[in-house]
Amino acid sequence: MAISVTYYEMDGWPKEMATLEGFAAERKLKCAWSDRTKLMVEIMSYGNNVYPYNDSGATVTHIPQCEGLRKGKMSAGTQAHMASYEYAVLMVNYSTYGPATGFHPVTHALLTETLDTSFEFATLDRTNLQWTDGTAFTPNEAPGKIEPRMDYTLLYHAASSIPSSVLNLEGKINSNALSTYLLGISFPVGTLLYLGSSARHRLTTTGLTAIRLGHQFRHNPGGWNKVYRTTTGIYEDIFDKDGNAVKKYETGVFSF
Repeated sequence: MAISVTYYEMDGWPKEMATLEGFAAERKLKCAWSDRTKLMVEIMSYGNNVYPYNDSGATVTHIPQCEGLRKGKMSAGTQAHMASYEYAVLMVNYSTYGPATGFHPVTHALLTETLDTSFEFATLDRTNLQWTDGTAFTPNEAPGKIEPRMDYTLLYHAASSIPSSVLNLEGKINSNALSTYLLGISFPVGTLLYLGSSARHRLTTTGLTAIRLGHQFRHNPGGWNKVYRTTTGIYEDIFDKDGNAVKKYETGVFSF
C-alpha cells in the first residue's frame, strides 16, 4: 500500500554510512502533527519500508525519535494541558546489518529467519571394535561421535494469532519439503524436527494486539527416522523382527 500521508524530506538528509559489512542510512521527515503516527506505521509497512535512494536493500529498522515543531499554546491541544504542534519531525533509520527481515509472500507479515550451528553427541556401537593389541572395547570405552545439526528459527514479529500447528505439530517431522522465505534453502522430507514455539503478547504501534511468534526447528541431514549404521557409515531405515518399519517420529505437513 502506498503512503497516504503527505510528508517531506528535511534539508541535509538523508545521511548515509557504509562499511564492508553493510549499509545504513538516516532520514529526517516532516509531516503534519496529526499524521505522525499514521506515517510511522505506513513507512514501516510492506512495500514502503525499503530505503528509496539506492538499491542497497536497506529496510527500516526503527524510528528512534519523533518531535513536535512550531509549538502552540498548551491549551490549544485537543485536551486541556496537552501540547499542540503544527508539524512532526521523524527520524527514520534504515540498515542492512543484523538478521535480515522480510515479508511473507502471501500475507505480507513481517518475519525474520536465522540458521545456527548445533550438534548432538552419539555413542558408536563397540561390538566389533578392538584396540591395536586385539583387546575388545569395554562398555566404558565405546567411542563417541559429534553429529552436526542446524537450528532453524522462523520469527513472526506481529502475528495476529497462534496457529493450531503449534500444538499439533510439536515433536513431529516434515512430510513435505519446507522452503525458507528469506534464506533461499529447502529442507528435504524427514529432515526437519519441529521443537515448538515461543510466543509473547504485545501491542503494536497502533495499539492493536499482536504476538511475537518464533517457530523452532532442528535439521538432521540424515533424516530423523533413520539411524546411523556404523558398519555402512550411512543413515538407514530400521525395522522390527517382523520386517515392519520402525518410525521414531510421527510426520506432519509443515506450513508455517
